[in-house]
Amino acid sequence: MTSLSPNPPPAPTPGPGTPASLTKSVVGGSVWMIANSIVMRVVSLFAQIALGHLLTKADFGLYGMAMSIAAVLTVLRDGGVRQLLIQRQKEYETLAGPVFWMGATFSLITGLLLLAAGPIAAARSGEPEVAILLYLLAISQPIGALGSTLTAKLQIDMRFAAYSAAGAAGGFVRYVGSILLAWFGFGARSFVIPMIPAAMLEFLIPCLLTREQPWRRRPNIKLWPSMLARTSWVMLGAGSLAAFNIGTSIVIGVFVAKEIVGVYFFAFQIVAQVGVVLGNNINYVLFPAFSKIADDPARKQLAVRKALRQTMLLAAPFSLGLAAVAPALLVFIWHDKWLEAIWPTIISSAAFPIYIILAVPQASQQSRGLFRQWALSLTALCILTLTSAGIGAYVTGTVVGITLISGVVTAIAGLIYTLAVLRSIGVGFGATLAAIMPGWIIALMAAGAAIWADDAYFASLPAWVRVALSGTLFSVLFGLTARVVVPSHLGEAVDVLPARVRPWARRLLLLPL
Repeated sequence: MTSLSPNPPPAPTPGPGTPASLTKSVVGGSVWMIANSIVMRVVSLFAQIALGHLLTKADFGLYGMAMSIAAVLTVLRDGGVRQLLIQRQKEYETLAGPVFWMGATFSLITGLLLLAAGPIAAARSGEPEVAILLYLLAISQPIGALGSTLTAKLQIDMRFAAYSAAGAAGGFVRYVGSILLAWFGFGARSFVIPMIPAAMLEFLIPCLLTREQPWRRRPNIKLWPSMLARTSWVMLGAGSLAAFNIGTSIVIGVFVAKEIVGVYFFAFQIVAQVGVVLGNNINYVLFPAFSKIADDPARKQLAVRKALRQTMLLAAPFSLGLAAVAPALLVFIWHDKWLEAIWPTIISSAAFPIYIILAVPQASQQSRGLFRQWALSLTALCILTLTSAGIGAYVTGTVVGITLISGVVTAIAGLIYTLAVLRSIGVGFGATLAAIMPGWIIALMAAGAAIWADDAYFASLPAWVRVALSGTLFSVLFGLTARVVVPSHLGEAVDVLPARVRPWARRLLLLPL
């Protein structure tokens, strides 16, 4: 019988495994990861501006080809053991040593394969510089893998602020180093050389933060075969994801000149400053969080639907906002140098929200240990993307044609993948589309209106004025329409903000307090 005492006993304090504490960790982690995304986007944007001035289209093309080759070989980078450690986090003490040593071994093998691929890639492409870039990438691979176990520990403990700090430090070194080297005339090598000190930093910072020394643990080699049976699929998935991200350049390079590859890669880099960083950060938060509730289907369904809504509400304005200002922004920053990249940037930005939400179904598969399903799904998606890009290059021979064909195919395939994966955990097609489509459609309409207004009314104005007007028009249209159509989605997004900011945000968006 319920007590009617005027002084009922206090409620128990939420423990680390309770819904309240997990929600608090996920919300706090989301704030840190989103803040990190914004900061790194600003830094990377300045880097892109500087590199766009300092380097040539050929430099971007060479780097794109080298990274495409590296993406195929880095399938072995850490043996896929970091994902396994997070998914089986309750066995951390047993697995930490074997995970570290197995990852280090596979990363060393990856470095040796990159060294061996250098002369072959140079001979096939007719560009000796590609070999030099691959040699430099070979050095960075083993160093970067040393921190995998340590960053996995930060994720398991849901120390997302510390994780963000390590990633931000490495990114800052990479971007600033690239600018300095480009200034001193290092060409395409400016992209790759800073990866070496950045990898060192991304190892040292987690080492100091966790106080872990996994290299002192026993390698326990007898566990490697059983681990490899699971991580072989992780390696395939990681390789497919890498090829999906940057493998297109090597495919289209077979059919078009390196200058066209350079323009395509340049446009992709602009969009990726938003998309890839945001998508990866969301996955880093959701994977360990979903792993903690993997045995609670009802709770996970609710978490997945909410994650979809919030992810799209972030992805759509970030990506389509870039599309809205692209015609004026590229002229303002680079004048006439990168005019060919305007429409590829717009098209990529329109499709990229679907790429970003892939973080949700991926985290769902990984948290349940479905690495085989995850890997095969990503491999199919990668093949479709690369094939469509190759067809676009062969048929059209233009950057716009390549981007349009590959973008449409990737968006449709990504949407099908998301629907299929989430259906398997009980989230129906209707619920998934209701979470995804409103934010995406609203952003597409707002971006289309801003681009049309820029062409019809703002074209004669100075470029910086056009950027301001187009950006403001997009923001107002998106905000007002979202407030009317999906106010509940906006309310959920506001709840992720720090407590002191929430009332102000709710007043600004006319949401109930």
